[in-house]
Amino acid sequence: MSTENPLRRVVVTSDIGQTVLDGGMHYFRDYAQEYNLSIRDITRNLQHLTNVYSRFVPFPGAQRGIQDISQTFDGFAGWYTVRPEVLGADKQLAHNGFISPDAVRVSKDSTKKLQQITQELIIPGERSGSPTAVILFDDNQEKIIRAGQALLRAESDQASLKQHILGRLTLVAYGSDQALRTDTGISTLALPSWDEPHVSHLKRSLSYLYQS
Repeated sequence: MSTENPLRRVVVTSDIGQTVLDGGMHYFRDYAQEYNLSIRDITRNLQHLTNVYSRFVPFPGAQRGIQDISQTFDGFAGWYTVRPEVLGADKQLAHNGFISPDAVRVSKDSTKKLQQITQELIIPGERSGSPTAVILFDDNQEKIIRAGQALLRAESDQASLKQHILGRLTLVAYGSDQALRTDTGISTLALPSWDEPHVSHLKRSLSYLYQS
């Protein structure tokens, strides 16, 4: 894999719950109260879970923000999320007017999600000589950073290569005022909300990052 070629593409990806859709615990509490259930009852029953997930609504400005940033760079490459696949994220995204609702990748945890992103979006570009950078929007920066650390620990003899691959990733921490520093190679930026001033500031930061 070459480290000398300039970036050919910069694509956008995103988590779903608590990043573009408000999936806060208040939905679970309200549903539990409405049907006289415990939170455990809900999480153990697929139909109850489906009903709760269907109540999630977009954060203000999320549809426009994701589309705007995707158009600023080289398009939207898909939704990468940790949730039961049967809960129909594609229908939820389509119903709420998000781009590419059919492009949903489901993982069982954050480490698997990060592996999917690197294997499907970053590594093919490295092998073909057309390096691709990925912008990932996610509400849980701690989990993504820990996932990156876990990937570096696995097969430690390839740590430098893996760090180079992770260096193609920029994590945008949604809902945070400050991005955490990390030694994984992943770049980090914060996005407190999808309000237009925050999105505009992020676009400037991303443009500077990928032009420097």
